[in-house]
Amino acid sequence: MDYAEPLIRAEQKVKQIYQACIEKRPCDAMELCLEAIVELRAAYSAIHDDVERKDPNPVGIWNLKDLA
Repeated sequence: MDYAEPLIRAEQKVKQIYQACIEKRPCDAMELCLEAIVELRAAYSAIHDDVERKDPNPVGIWNLKDLA
């Protein structure tokens, strides 16, 4: 899974959240926050899977010095 697409969608959601807040639409902003969280979770999973493939030790994501 590629992490770029979820990150792009999350960035768009954050911009929409900002606009909803400016326009005093808190319910829309809260809904958009949930959608952004879903996108960030997808990006996190993709990044974590990438780390696991490159360094499948039990520490996983914390052993970043060997990934470069």
